Amino acid sequence: MNRRLQGLVASRLFALKYQTRPVPGERVLMYHSVAGQSWGDSRGTYGIGRAAFAEQIKSLASWGLFSLADSGCFSKRKDSTAIAVSFDDGYKTVLYHAAPLLAGAGIPFTVFIPTGWVGSVPTVMNKAEIRELLKFPGVTVGSHGVRHIRLTEATPIGLEEELADSRAFLEDLSGQTVDLLSYPHGACDQRVAQGARNAGYRLAFTSRFGINNPRSPRMLLRRTDVWATDSCQNFLEKISGAWDWRGFLGR
Repeated sequence: MNRRLQGLVASRLFALKYQTRPVPGERVLMYHSVAGQSWGDSRGTYGIGRAAFAEQIKSLASWGLFSLADSGCFSKRKDSTAIAVSFDDGYKTVLYHAAPLLAGAGIPFTVFIPTGWVGSVPTVMNKAEIRELLKFPGVTVGSHGVRHIRLTEATPIGLEEELADSRAFLEDLSGQTVDLLSYPHGACDQRVAQGARNAGYRLAFTSRFGINNPRSPRMLLRRTDVWATDSCQNFLEKISGAWDWRGFLGR
């Protein structure tokens, strides 16, 4: 199903149901780059503009907000919608464009970093920049593997290394406990989820649309993908739940 048709479906659902009653639970927004193109993103899907991002952040002020660092998140049933902000891939634009806006609005956020890209991919933060990022209030870093490979295709030893080595790298760099994981490419199965649990991760996130609640598997949590092409209306639809049906289609 193409994006235009998906948008028409979501708009209709929003008009019929979600405009007046957003889906209750805890929703995690997934961003990548702000004011810059993402690595390997030839279609420009994930390089959201700075002005658009600023408008989205402003609109979140009227919603409940939470941090993935909160040990109680996803453990209590909520009658309303609470929102957390996350970024995949550790782009420099998060430090230079997103972090100041989020800190200014008092919004906590989490950055998932593929540690093998640190110091080797020009658009990704280096060690010094990650340390600068951590000076902002409310910032948490999480693992995104080492090489940004599909963990479902890793050998048993390779999976252990991807999960353990990335965590150790970030803990040494940040001086914090790192117990959050985002699966690269959203690729996860029961073997990978069990590996994440065995490696000591507290929460692990897929790339499937949807809301989370106390019944959600902690190693298979859902997120809501935000695209560069999203209008203000699309963004409101997404945080209200009108796009959650897309989770049944996969990534």
